[in-house]
Amino acid sequence: MSTTVPPTLVEISAQGAEAFVPLYYKVLDTNRSVIGRFYRPTSTIIWNGRPFTLESFVNEYATRLPTTKHEVQVIDAQPMIGTVATAANGLMVSTILVNVSGTVSYGGEMQVRGFSQTFVLKPDPEKIGTYYIGSDNHRLVV
Repeated sequence: MSTTVPPTLVEISAQGAEAFVPLYYKVLDTNRSVIGRFYRPTSTIIWNGRPFTLESFVNEYATRLPTTKHEVQVIDAQPMIGTVATAANGLMVSTILVNVSGTVSYGGEMQVRGFSQTFVLKPDPEKIGTYYIGSDNHRLVV
C-alpha cells in the first residue's frame, strides 16, 4: 500500500521557480512592455547596482533596453525562513528566494555576457496561489 506524501515547502518552492523563471525571461526577451505585471508598486528593483521604482524600471529602463536573449543555466530556489503561513485556501505558503544564473546577449550582438539575478517571490494576498516579485536584483557578470 502506497501513501502520498505531501510536497514539502522546498519542493513547492522549486516547482514554483521552475514555472516562474522561463515565463519571466520569455516576457523579458519577447514582450517587455508587460514586464511590470510581475511586480507591485512596492517591489524593490535593482539592475546592475542601480535602484528603480516600478514605474521608472518599466518606462525608463526595461523598454529602452535593446532586445535581449537570455539563456538560463542554473535555477536555485528555497523557501525563506520565517515566512511560512497558511493561505486562505488552507495551503502552506512561503516567500521564495530564487537565484538564476545564465548568459544574455543584447541587440543581436554575438557577444554573450554572464548574468546573475536574485528574486524574492512573495505570495500575492489578492490572488491566492500566485506570487509577485517583491525584490529583484540583476547583475551582469564580467
